[in-house]
Amino acid sequence: MYFCYVDESGDTGAYDASKPGKTGSQYFILAGIIISSKGWKQSLDVLKSFRRQKAAEAVLPYHIEFHCSELIDPHKISAYNQISVPDRWKLISEFADVIGRNASFSIITVVIDKTITKIAQEDYLTSAITKLYQAFDEFLKPDKDQGILFFDKANQHKVHSHVRKLMGTGSSGERIPGIRIAYV
Repeated sequence: MYFCYVDESGDTGAYDASKPGKTGSQYFILAGIIISSKGWKQSLDVLKSFRRQKAAEAVLPYHIEFHCSELIDPHKISAYNQISVPDRWKLISEFADVIGRNASFSIITVVIDKTITKIAQEDYLTSAITKLYQAFDEFLKPDKDQGILFFDKANQHKVHSHVRKLMGTGSSGERIPGIRIAYV
């Protein structure tokens, strides 16, 4: 069994390059970190150890949630403003190294570049979810293993409604034609 923890970056709003700051983000991204259920506790300990180390170095208090978007452009969390720009980028790089060096982590991502996509704006989220499910299913297929995805609460109703259709458990058994998810 594998767990896939999913989070989004960017938004599903329209993007207009001629109106920076008054439009949605250029990209909508769904990323999932995949962890085997057998190594789940060890993997969590690796991440907690990194966070404790950064807290001990007085970089970022342990109780402050780690948000890469806030590290890049702090708006909501004042603790990030206390870290210099080069140190914030260094922190992102170090965190990526921790994940990259740990063989128990795998990552899947779906990136929609709104400047070139043919996907309709109202379908950004559902298209990204479908592709993420397909990628996770392909990850599981070689060993015929099972997996489960965990999303945060953003867009909860739309995510759950679409996932039910993907799994063929939508209202009245509604399915998405041409999509077969076997291992998730």
